[in-house]
Amino acid sequence: IEFSDIFPKPQKHTGVTALDYIIKRTLLRPRDVMQFVNECFVSAFSQQRVSWKTISAAESNYSEKRLKSLFEEWGSIYPGLEETIEVLRNIPCVFTRSVIKDRIDLIIEKLIEYENDPCGKAVEKYCQADSNSSESDIVVEVINCLFRVGAIGVKTSSKSPYLWSDFDNALLSKSSVKRINQIKVHKMLHRTLGVEE
Repeated sequence: IEFSDIFPKPQKHTGVTALDYIIKRTLLRPRDVMQFVNECFVSAFSQQRVSWKTISAAESNYSEKRLKSLFEEWGSIYPGLEETIEVLRNIPCVFTRSVIKDRIDLIIEKLIEYENDPCGKAVEKYCQADSNSSESDIVVEVINCLFRVGAIGVKTSSKSPYLWSDFDNALLSKSSVKRINQIKVHKMLHRTLGVEE
């Protein structure tokens, strides 16, 4: 039995295969693919095949579980990640750096409680009376956090492809963040964060 024997044919209007659809919602790790496929099997319980409707239903559960996994995977480095990631809730899937800057007030008060979090440290420094820190410094830390955990990809020029975090590109320099002209939320988080496609 092969994948195509159980999963649906490519979508008529886009030509996207079920496997491509699933892979684009992972961090290209086999365990992520298996987690999504298992959610499809759960949603397709008692059915002979997995339909596109079933995949869509499974995606909601998968997306929520991926978000929780990010909190678990990155909690020691970013203990305030649950607060930081809220800056992406109900946001368009592609946006500019200025959108993060406009939303930073939503998370500043909550992040100051996380002294061991790089974003929390940036907020704490910004709030000190004699600080020369600015909101832009917080934005840099927030973007770096979201990029590093795989929640967003970034473009530093209109002609370049999106850059996603990997072993070679784990962190962005301050100058790189300032050159970002487009940010994209990873598809694995669209459902659970209510990202507008």
